[in-house]
Amino acid sequence: MNNIVACIDGSRASPSVCDHAAWVSRCMDLPVMLLHVSIQPETSGTRPVREASPLERQESPHSTQERTQQQGRQLPQKQGQALLNEASDRLMRQGILEPGNLLRQGDIAQVLQELQHEARIVVVGRQGNHSKGDMQQVGRHLETIIRTLGAPVLIVPEHYTTPQRFLIAYDGSEAANKVVARVAQSRLLSGLSGHLLMVGKDNADNRAMIHAAQSILERKGFAMRAEVRPGPVEECLTAYQEDHDIQLLVMGPFGHSRVRQFFVGSTTTRMLKRSRAPLLILR
Repeated sequence: MNNIVACIDGSRASPSVCDHAAWVSRCMDLPVMLLHVSIQPETSGTRPVREASPLERQESPHSTQERTQQQGRQLPQKQGQALLNEASDRLMRQGILEPGNLLRQGDIAQVLQELQHEARIVVVGRQGNHSKGDMQQVGRHLETIIRTLGAPVLIVPEHYTTPQRFLIAYDGSEAANKVVARVAQSRLLSGLSGHLLMVGKDNADNRAMIHAAQSILERKGFAMRAEVRPGPVEECLTAYQEDHDIQLLVMGPFGHSRVRQFFVGSTTTRMLKRSRAPLLILR
């Protein structure tokens, strides 16, 4: 678990994935492994038919089919390697020496599960290559990745801004307290200004829980601000981010609390559309 795995797919978010991976690498002093996963080649039944050349007409149908299949396999590999080379150059211009690269084929969520023992953190764009600019693919792979991957996941927008302030979405649960403990030991967030927000009733119990979490982080040297806000989770988190110019949102895995429920299903898509900040999921 010593690599930052940066997922490059050729989308508009890929440069931002590189830049965020470089930032993580500098903070944590870890190498970057670039990953591109191409889709499986189309079957001969779905691929457009082109007219055979004179040479191909002299060959057997079996030989022609084999050549077509081989060309179909080589094209995404060449395109994927070109994307990895471009991403590697971008990282090296930022001082990240000798980034590794992996070219795989299949489903991105499954490939990441196979590689997660090598990953300290996974960086992925929130907008996929096939989303046509409207984030239609948010949720198709991201929810699976978040649900199944054991490593932390950093989901980034199209544009990079060096984080100066982070916000922990806190609900007082065991999972949320684990996030606080992880952040307290984090080299990635060390030196940043921190915020804790609990969405719920502003009562003594909730204030006691969030102030206890605040104290844990302050004892580790973090400058923290804590607040309890009543109201709908999505609106409260979005408004707080805008009010305080939050550049990184931190939360734990899925569960049954109001905060974590709001990240499941279509609300995930809406929040990722609305928020300009990256989202860090910690286990």
